[in-house]
Amino acid sequence: MLAAWTLFFLIPAAAGQGCQQWQTDWAAFKSAYLEPDGRVIANDKLQSHSEGQAYSLFFALVANDPVRFETILNWTNSHLAHGKLSHRLPAWLWGKREDGSWGVLDDNSASDADILLAYTLGEASRLWSRPDYRVLANAVAQHILRDETTSLPGLGLLVLPGKVGFSGPPWKLNPSYYPTIVLRRMATLHTPEWKKIVQTAYRLLAQAAPNGVEPDWLYYDKRGVYGRTKGSYDAIRTYLWAGMDKSIEGDELVVQLAPFLRIASTLGHVPESVDPLSLHAEGKGSSGFDASITTIQKRQGHDVVHPVSGNTGYYTQSLSLFGTGYMIAFDMGPTGELIPFWVTKPSCARG
Repeated sequence: MLAAWTLFFLIPAAAGQGCQQWQTDWAAFKSAYLEPDGRVIANDKLQSHSEGQAYSLFFALVANDPVRFETILNWTNSHLAHGKLSHRLPAWLWGKREDGSWGVLDDNSASDADILLAYTLGEASRLWSRPDYRVLANAVAQHILRDETTSLPGLGLLVLPGKVGFSGPPWKLNPSYYPTIVLRRMATLHTPEWKKIVQTAYRLLAQAAPNGVEPDWLYYDKRGVYGRTKGSYDAIRTYLWAGMDKSIEGDELVVQLAPFLRIASTLGHVPESVDPLSLHAEGKGSSGFDASITTIQKRQGHDVVHPVSGNTGYYTQSLSLFGTGYMIAFDMGPTGELIPFWVTKPSCARG
């Protein structure tokens, strides 16, 4: 179904060259957005988000760059968590204040960043033999449970998008905040509550997309899911994460989301937004959107890569690094363990 369209905008990866190309793309990202002190600049306002810090930590681990990893982590701790990351979740937004000073602009948390932060710290501990990272990963995981979770009627225990502003009824939720393969790893490393969160996440993702298209945001109460927005810059990540999830539940999720891929196939490009109920599509997504669905395509046997080219924006390049990196620079085990190719393929070792 996807073969002809795949060739339309994806370039076959030459054997043995994929991880080197990914390293080149990561170097371009660092040059454009990552400051020497470890701060990731996310927009033209020179602001930084906890999301960008967590993404870059993950990429540094995939690149086998412990020095850069430590620099990013130290900036995150010092500036987003007031030097107390072991005791609190990082603020989601940092930048220039109205009085000209620099600092936290919004002290609320962002759970998508927090989840990936805890996951990446845990994997860094294992891969680099750093027990201190495991201690910090455990602390962040506990803070997520303490500050960001709630039990939704008829659904179960789930992580809210942040500490403040999402409680209900109705509860405001974002499906892209639930990378199920990452959550599965959290469930193996942390307390039993994480297993419940994994199960709830699968249920929510299924209910959010009855027609195979995930929304950016939705509302939930005892009646179920309603108030779905269009699926666009947030929702594209649900396809990215789903393609990495090799579990039985992940297989079912990929099948459920197949209509989105059929829409893209019909159009010849990944749309910028899709109404999850009417399936009306608008616009053309960025190269990051294209890269996001390659995780599913690679899982279906396509040896493809869509390389990052030029300064296409922090978020677009982040999506591209995830999407092109999967099965080129890293893999995910069935329970979510990170398998960077510098471990399994000597030619991918960082130079």
